[in-house]
Amino acid sequence: MKPDAVHSGHVDEILHRVESAGFVVVTSTHMQLTRVRAEEFYEHLEGNDCFEKLTRFLSSGVIYVFVLGKKHAIKEWITLIGPSDPDVARRESPMSLRARYGTNTIRNAVHGSSSREEAMREISFFFPTVVRDPPPDAVSSKEYFDKHLRGTLLKGLTALAKAKPHNDPLQVITWLATWLQENNPNKPLVDGARLVVGLH
Repeated sequence: MKPDAVHSGHVDEILHRVESAGFVVVTSTHMQLTRVRAEEFYEHLEGNDCFEKLTRFLSSGVIYVFVLGKKHAIKEWITLIGPSDPDVARRESPMSLRARYGTNTIRNAVHGSSSREEAMREISFFFPTVVRDPPPDAVSSKEYFDKHLRGTLLKGLTALAKAKPHNDPLQVITWLATWLQENNPNKPLVDGARLVVGLH
């Protein structure tokens, strides 16, 4: 959130709308950038007519910075914030954050990464210690499941079907969770038996 949104007291309201749209706040912070840091952030716009105004504005007050998570987060975020010009946003996307809270193309309340590469760069800029591993795609998720989980899970489901522990779904889930803990192939062996920490 840019200084105009923070100064106007819209932080909680905007955050509520963000969370209501299904975004999860992975991490967040607030700060006031120096002019030099603002110039570093917008270095890709250096030479552009708006560079001076943007860097002066971004360093003019407190900003709130969030790493947000959601499936198709960048696309969904761009839709939620709307066009960079709040006047255009009010015509084309009247429910967007910029339509509601922005006043002009500089003071437009919120920033949004427009690509995955830009998001990675911006996360590194504000949160250098955050792990930025990309989310797994469907193919790598299936490969991981097949290699590391399928065998144990099939054994557990087979044991569950044979044991028929209870009709209550919660009891069934608890039984399977306990079985998976006791039969986890990654647990260390102690005197030939798996070391188990039970569910409490």
